Amino acid sequence: MVRYLPDFPEKLKGVDFQTLEDDPSTIFALSKKLTLTYLNPAWFTFAEVNHGEPDISERFPVGTHIADAMSAPFRDFYINLYQDLLAREEVWEHDYECSTPETYRVFHETAYPLHDLGGILVVSSLLLEKEHADTERVSMPPVIEHYRLANGTITQCSYCRRFQRATTLDVWDWIPDWITHPPHKVSHSLCRICFDYYFKHHHSVPSMGHDG
Repeated sequence: MVRYLPDFPEKLKGVDFQTLEDDPSTIFALSKKLTLTYLNPAWFTFAEVNHGEPDISERFPVGTHIADAMSAPFRDFYINLYQDLLAREEVWEHDYECSTPETYRVFHETAYPLHDLGGILVVSSLLLEKEHADTERVSMPPVIEHYRLANGTITQCSYCRRFQRATTLDVWDWIPDWITHPPHKVSHSLCRICFDYYFKHHHSVPSMGHDG
């Protein structure tokens, strides 16, 4: 599997290539045109542990534009953000949730503009992990009729991974069974809380729907 462009290690300045290789965090690099130029070993480990392999490696190899690897709710946000980082030469950080059926997980993401490389280095590190029993999140049973919209789709928040109720659109539920085995025709959006917390007040946030 090709993990980086042939000249990536030689062109990388300011960060040691072996440091990226050994880091347990998921790390990827983007070119100035926002195409993938590097994926560290931990990136593949995370994808495999979270049941994403081999599909992710086959769909998003090195050379893929990052927009093609993102879902619609925040694709424009990140493209605008990365372009701003390159123009402003600023480091950007934020926390985001990516839980599993068993554990509540929060990750910290840092995006570093690589001036000499003309691209961006993105590092995602596990910040918090605990059992859902230690949180106030209530698990709901996977009752299709409660979540299937009139158009046949079920809406899931791309960040907190909860599902939107079909009859009460402002209510989103945590359904562990559907995290591992999602139902057919799942579309992705952002619940109102995730949209407000992560995106609404950022200077480069685009106009986008958030609760179906």
